[in-house]
Amino acid sequence: MNNLYAIRTEKGMTQSKLAELSGINARQIRKIETGEIKTRNITVGTITALAHALGVGIEELIKENTEKH
Repeated sequence: MNNLYAIRTEKGMTQSKLAELSGINARQIRKIETGEIKTRNITVGTITALAHALGVGIEELIKENTEKH
């Protein structure tokens, strides 16, 4: 999920805090952020829990980043 790291850091949240709020293991969050776990392999429940803990919509969390830098 391209936006997980950006949204989490924008909100000043650590992986540990996100893990606590979402119920998702911090190791899994790290693997998602680094791309070790691909978006297509993440369950809807996990995506929903992360979005809820971050206070964003699922769409915002999983949308593709199309900006060119």
